[in-house]
Amino acid sequence: MTDRIKLLHVLYSGQGGLGTYFMELVASDENRRFTHQAVFYGIETVHPEYERFARERNVPFVAIRKHRGPDPMATLRLLAAISQSADVVVVHTGAAAACSLIRASVSDCILIHIEHTPTDVKTRRDQFWSKFLRRVADRTVLFYPEQQDELTPRPSESESARFAIIPKSPDVDLFRPADEVRTEGGIRIGMQARLSANKDHATLLRAFAIASAESEVPWTLHLAGGGEEEPRLRRLADQLGISLKLTFHGRLERDALVAMLQSLDIYAHATSGETMCYALMEAQACGLPVVASDVRGVSDAIEDGLTGLLYRHKDPRALANGLVALADDSQLRHQLGRNARASMVRRAKAHATAETYYKLVLEVQKERGCPRDA
Repeated sequence: MTDRIKLLHVLYSGQGGLGTYFMELVASDENRRFTHQAVFYGIETVHPEYERFARERNVPFVAIRKHRGPDPMATLRLLAAISQSADVVVVHTGAAAACSLIRASVSDCILIHIEHTPTDVKTRRDQFWSKFLRRVADRTVLFYPEQQDELTPRPSESESARFAIIPKSPDVDLFRPADEVRTEGGIRIGMQARLSANKDHATLLRAFAIASAESEVPWTLHLAGGGEEEPRLRRLADQLGISLKLTFHGRLERDALVAMLQSLDIYAHATSGETMCYALMEAQACGLPVVASDVRGVSDAIEDGLTGLLYRHKDPRALANGLVALADDSQLRHQLGRNARASMVRRAKAHATAETYYKLVLEVQKERGCPRDA
C-alpha cells in the first residue's frame, strides 16, 4: 500500500456549504486515501461543529480570523498556515486564492479549486478570484455539467480539460426520514440556509403570509441559519403579521438540524442561485417534499412534479400556490418525499466523493509525470 496523499483544505470559517462539503469529503474517505488538514479563514469564528468534527476525525486545523477588507496580518498568518507539508491544496474559498497559489508555486504541489459560489450571485471580487483560480489551478471542480457553460461559454479544449465534474451527495444515513410520521400540529414549513442577501427569505416570508392566511389549519415557519439579514427579516415578519408563527432557530448543528427537518411537513428553498445545495439535498434525503425557486443549481437538482415543485423566482404568489398545493394534498407530499429520498440514495451510491477526488489527483499526477501506484 502506498503512502496516503496529504490533502490541505483551505476553507471559510463560518457556517455554510463549504464546511458541509469538507465534512462530507472527509467522512467519505472510507478507504483512507488521504490525510486531511484544514485551515479555516474568514471574518467569523470557526463554526463549533467544524472544529468538533476536525477534532473527532483527528484532522489538524488552524483557525485564522480576519477583519473585513484588506488585513495584511491575517494574510501573513494564512500564508504561514498553508505552508505546511501537503501534496494537494484544495481551495474552497476565493479569499485565500493568492496565498494558495503562492503555496502551490513554491512547493509544486497540486492546486484544486472548487467552484462553490453560484455564478448569478457572485460579487465582482468573487468573479475576479474565480477567473484567476480557473486559470492557475490544476483542476477546477464543478458540481454539474451546465456549470461549465455558465463560467466559460464556448471554452477551448485546454480550458475544458481543466474542469472536473464531481456532483455533491448528502449523508443519507444521517439525513433520513423520521421513524414516525407526525399527524397533528398543523402544517410545519422550514428552510435551512445562511440568512444572507443571496438567499431569498423575504419571498418565503411573503409567500407564507399569503398561504397561511388562506388555510383553515395552523401553519408555522421554521428558519435554520444565522446571518446579517436576520434583523431585516424580523422586521418584515412584524410587518406581515407572522412573527408569532415564525421561529428563528439560529445555526443548528447537524443532529439538531436533522431533528428540525424531520419535524417538517414541507421544505421550502427560496434562493437567488446555487451551485448544488446541500441544504436542499439534505431535506430531500429526509424524505421531504420540496418547493424551490427555479434558478440555476436548483432546477438542475429537482425534477419539477417528480422530486419536488419549482416556482418562479421572486414570486411570492407562485411560492404560496406551491405551498398550498402540498399542504392540501398529503398524498402528493408523501409521493414527492419518497421520490426525493430515493433520488438522494441513488446519488450517494453513485458518487463516493473521496474516491472521485483520489482518481482526480492520480490523473493530475500522471499528467505531471509523477504517477502514483494505486
